[in-house]
Amino acid sequence: MTSKNFTVDNINPLIQYSPPGTWTEGNSTNDGETHLYSAGTFTLCTTQGSSVTFTFNGTQVFVFGAKRGNHGLYSVTLDGYLFQTLFDGSASPEIIPAPLFASDILELGQHTVTLTNQWTDPSKPFLDIDFITWTTSVSTVETMILEDTVDAFSYSPPTSWTTDLSASFTGFSDGNGHTGNRCIGHSLVFGKRPRPSPQPRTKPSQGDFITLFGAVGPTIAPYSVEVDAIDRGTYNATKASYIPRVALYRATNLGAGQHTLRLIALPALFGQILAIDSVEVLATPTASVQVSSASTATAGGTSGDSTAATNGNTPTTDSTNAKKSSSVGPAVGGAIGGVVLALLVCLIFLLCWRKRRRERYLAEPTLVPRPYTAGFGVGGGRARWRNKGGPAPLPPTANVPLPPGAPRMYVLGREQDAGSLPPDYEQAMELHRGAS
Repeated sequence: MTSKNFTVDNINPLIQYSPPGTWTEGNSTNDGETHLYSAGTFTLCTTQGSSVTFTFNGTQVFVFGAKRGNHGLYSVTLDGYLFQTLFDGSASPEIIPAPLFASDILELGQHTVTLTNQWTDPSKPFLDIDFITWTTSVSTVETMILEDTVDAFSYSPPTSWTTDLSASFTGFSDGNGHTGNRCIGHSLVFGKRPRPSPQPRTKPSQGDFITLFGAVGPTIAPYSVEVDAIDRGTYNATKASYIPRVALYRATNLGAGQHTLRLIALPALFGQILAIDSVEVLATPTASVQVSSASTATAGGTSGDSTAATNGNTPTTDSTNAKKSSSVGPAVGGAIGGVVLALLVCLIFLLCWRKRRRERYLAEPTLVPRPYTAGFGVGGGRARWRNKGGPAPLPPTANVPLPPGAPRMYVLGREQDAGSLPPDYEQAMELHRGAS
């Protein structure tokens, strides 16, 4: 795991200002020192009890603002613990930007920090926020940008979204983006396949994250966020000035598996829209982006922004690194084709087998007895072979003794059998006795 710093500017929707209407955005018209703030922007309040809250997933947090002559006291709460000592925002000469709070090293996980305006001197009512930086652990510091056109994005209803950016929407990554009017939501699914291993995983890997970029401005709507179908709160992208490439949401330490990030537009005024630019994910060899309609893992942490990562790493911008999910159509077609081919092979084999069996049957010789010849008696004839289809032999003449006076059977073509009968048993015995 590697430590990485991330920063959100004061106009980021992830920073929650309350109550509504008590915080305003500073500008150069009202403050000549605006240029000293990071990105030339800051958010301020003068109402006692007004607070700013930021939730992050990491190990340390740093809140920056300004310490000036008209700034007063404020309190800090971290994970529900209120520091007993008030912090003083007053300084002369002015310090812009200045660290307002730096936490100790915390256990990796989700934390919440809140600063509350506690001024007591009416001449020092100001509290302002410039940017917030936090540290978290990631599996790699290399990232890649996926454009809003990859298959991982799903926009609904499709008729409410357009890629035709007007002249008001500039500064988008790769010059393209999606804007939705009367939009219901926007969903993104991404996951990380675990590395092949002979041993099963004992715990999910930590550090997986996603950052969704879009625009904020006067016409951009508030929105709610869901991570793996779990509500993660409502955020306000309505700002005094239009600013592109702002992290609308960040989820970190999600663990292995596929996760769903969904933004749902909540327009407060007619005509407000949601503007989506791109996403940033870890550029690991096993990282993948896939479309799915259901969550397959539970989010392990949320919140953050990588708009200005302070470690100097530059994310890759090749959107073709997104691996698109393959279609099931070719697989189904191939399976059906394989079954048909197997049936054809079986049919051809059956026909060939039947043909060979018939030919072998016709060529097989059949045993047919020879006709009996005179002088051999019953059973004295020899058998001979003939082929199927040949002429059948004539029936033999019965070569057996006949009663006295009985006519002998005459068969046409067997005139040679019309001679005298051979001696019977008694006659043969008398001949034998006479001879002896």
